[in-house]
Amino acid sequence: MTTLRLRLIPLRELRLDECKYPAKDAPTAIGGYLFCGRPVKSGEIYCRKHKAICQQGRIASPARGIPYNRSGRKQLYSRPDLSE
Repeated sequence: MTTLRLRLIPLRELRLDECKYPAKDAPTAIGGYLFCGRPVKSGEIYCRKHKAICQQGRIASPARGIPYNRSGRKQLYSRPDLSE
């Protein structure tokens, strides 16, 4: 299996068939970001990897191992331990 690397494309050079996930801050680039640029399926805006990252919260459940807090809501981040 071949791993495709980020191409880091500025907004102006991004084509319809390339991933539009903002992968890196670039203050000098138009829009302020460089985008992934990996190939995408027809009708999609993100590559497989970035689509999975963006959908984690929507398809998450306790059965899939996503941590929940005591109120039953999804825990989207963990709080740092400030006791030290």
